[in-house]
Amino acid sequence: RLETVKRRVDRDVEGSGRRARVEALREERGAALQRRRQAKSERTITLRGQLQQARVQLSHSARNKCASVRTELQEHAAGLSRGEMSGFEAHTRGRLDEVVAQVGDGNDTHLGDVARAVGVPMDLPALEKLPAVDVSPPPLQSRRQETWLLVLLGVGFGLGVALTLSRLMSGLVSRLNPALGIVAALVCVAMSVALTFLVINLRGLLRDRALLDRWVGDATSSLRSVVEELVATRVLVAESLLSKALL
Repeated sequence: RLETVKRRVDRDVEGSGRRARVEALREERGAALQRRRQAKSERTITLRGQLQQARVQLSHSARNKCASVRTELQEHAAGLSRGEMSGFEAHTRGRLDEVVAQVGDGNDTHLGDVARAVGVPMDLPALEKLPAVDVSPPPLQSRRQETWLLVLLGVGFGLGVALTLSRLMSGLVSRLNPALGIVAALVCVAMSVALTFLVINLRGLLRDRALLDRWVGDATSSLRSVVEELVATRVLVAESLLSKALL
């Protein structure tokens, strides 16, 4: 009986049924491999598309934040008084650091959403230190030539107003009481001195505001370069990790 069973098994192994089963298994294996390759290609294409879209969205968001903080700081600089200018630099640097931190957090959150969307686990390493925005101090030091120009303009304006007032008041005083001429002259001198200092201070204040406005533009340009580099770096790190996990 054992020999009979053995011969039957050998016939089944060597018969046409075995070859048919082997061919069916080979076709099934080939179809499974093809489906796997297609699924892998589709996931790779999806991953690249998601990362490209994330790069565009994060860069656009970073540029919008830079434009918003630039408008905010320029409006703040346009309304500064003389006493508030000393603290404007520290306030600006603090706002720049806040924007860098916001962009960094937004990058990690968005890239985590991309990993969940493509169904690939990713452990994005945290940044040891956020990049700093390298900005030189605002050039608010007074220049000798500009100071002399402001003094000359202020003195010229004050003298012009004083001469005009003295002529008007001399005519009125001569009709009313000639003894008031000295008082009128002193009043004209006081008004001219006050106007001179007012013109000098206002012109200096406007000059400093204009300098701060240009300085804010330079600072936000540096900020934009920093955040765009931060976005590109984080997307590259995420792309490397996701590609390895996908493989």
